[in-house]
Amino acid sequence: MVWVNNMYVLISHVLTHAVLGSILAYLLNNGFQNKRMQNFPMLIYGAMIAISPDFFKYFLSSLISLSHSILFSLFLGLVFAMITRKKTFSKQFGIAVAIIWGAHLVPDSLEHGVPFFYPFHDAEISFDVLLLGDPWFLFPLVISLGTMFFQPTQKRVVSVFLTLAIVYLGVREVDKQMLLYQIKNQFNLTPEASIEVIPSAENLIRPLFPLDWFEWKYSVYSEQRVIIGQAFLLGRFPPPQLNAIYLSKNPLIKHDSFTYRSTQKEERQHKVLVEKEFQGKHYIAAKHEDKTTIFVFSPADNTWYEMDKVEGDMLKYLITK
Repeated sequence: MVWVNNMYVLISHVLTHAVLGSILAYLLNNGFQNKRMQNFPMLIYGAMIAISPDFFKYFLSSLISLSHSILFSLFLGLVFAMITRKKTFSKQFGIAVAIIWGAHLVPDSLEHGVPFFYPFHDAEISFDVLLLGDPWFLFPLVISLGTMFFQPTQKRVVSVFLTLAIVYLGVREVDKQMLLYQIKNQFNLTPEASIEVIPSAENLIRPLFPLDWFEWKYSVYSEQRVIIGQAFLLGRFPPPQLNAIYLSKNPLIKHDSFTYRSTQKEERQHKVLVEKEFQGKHYIAAKHEDKTTIFVFSPADNTWYEMDKVEGDMLKYLITK
């Protein structure tokens, strides 16, 4: 089963790039002639150029960052224009190569970090809005490809389905921002807290109902808290799978694109039971897994209380759902 999932990941990744490359070749050529076989080479050229940046991963891995940069796509476009300089289509071909190669970076950045401005700036840019196996994004592109081959003069149809794929990206981004807003408000996080929201990777390792592709995975790290959970469409999310708080503050550590909270050897993790507002202050009730004592933490006062020492009204309010 694992190899099937790995094959799906690989095929969907390559297919997304290939289809987008063919669509761009079609649009840059201002639509095709009404003869399928004459259009076929153009579709293949577009697809091959679009998937070429990933060849560096397997054959020239030391150049993978360069191959996924805007500078390299411009350089390659210039090279192909010079190679074909004696042809009437030289300039157009060079521009097409640069655009299609550069367009490879966009789908990649939807899923993981891409060094767009390498070697001048090696920081990776990632939007983290979908996985390239997402059928809601891939199927409209495949329909566009079929239209280009079987009905090459129907440029409007191709444009409509390409627009649908782009609109879906917009919906995903809006949904992500809604979730980020709700997380910040629900958990009363401190300004230094790191929040990461990404598409759920489980979508690529188990059979799914189509709506499951809308799922998100979120993780929150602050000096005293670690929260991990999943969320669904329109910012709906159940209680987190992990909602922990620590008695002491530890600094956050950033490594590449990841942020996590440093831990001490003897440090105890407390499970958050409930957190509520009471008389204008936020309180968090939590307990350690091997203890029966419940502690209440006040972020505003940075103070811990044992539950049996909490005043009656607040105690009643905290334990009442």
